[in-house]
Amino acid sequence: MFSRPRSPTRRDDGALAPLHLPYGGPGRPLTEPGGAREADGMRLTIVLVVGVCLLLAFPAEADGDDLYRDTLVGLPGLAVVVENISNGSDALRDEISVMAELALRSAGIRVLTRDELIRSPAVAYLYVRVGLGAPRAMQIYTVEVEIRQSVTLANGRRAYGASTWNAPNSFGIAHEASINAVIRQSLAPMLDRACNDFLKANPRTPPSLKPTSARKRDPKIEEVDPEPVSNAQP
Repeated sequence: MFSRPRSPTRRDDGALAPLHLPYGGPGRPLTEPGGAREADGMRLTIVLVVGVCLLLAFPAEADGDDLYRDTLVGLPGLAVVVENISNGSDALRDEISVMAELALRSAGIRVLTRDELIRSPAVAYLYVRVGLGAPRAMQIYTVEVEIRQSVTLANGRRAYGASTWNAPNSFGIAHEASINAVIRQSLAPMLDRACNDFLKANPRTPPSLKPTSARKRDPKIEEVDPEPVSNAQP
């Protein structure tokens, strides 16, 4: 409902005081009730529209980018690291961790334990980060999935936790009651892409194509030719 414009009032010097327009007008001060929420909502809408336009103008790279996939060659497996979620619950973080480990195991990728990760030369792990905006009815979220490992710098030193592969980031806005489900839904295809690129970089040999060693015969066993069978009938 639009409120009725207030009549202009005169100040002590006799001049007319500025007239504030009703709800939604350009002269409406943000300090009035609801003004801050309206401004935040407008900024949020603008950010989302600009983000969608950028995604349409600059589409994500095609799946299977060799430049990044080649960095996964030779990795024995991946550990799973989920960043702490600001404005989120520990339960959501645990759900994401279980979801990531299940995706790796379902694809046949070994999930490294903490001790195995430390002893591994590459120290490679699947990194998941979820960001949440301030709690409110409609909440902004971002999801990032990377594969990080140690790398050798130009000066010969080792650097740990360098991102050598990443899926296109996912972001959006969802209702507070369904934000966890929306995040899991956004994360699933990103995990699938990570698993697919890992398997393309480290193809598994089918069991039927694995070389089999010739079975050695025991030299103590002598081969005995069977007796010839006569074709003559009695």
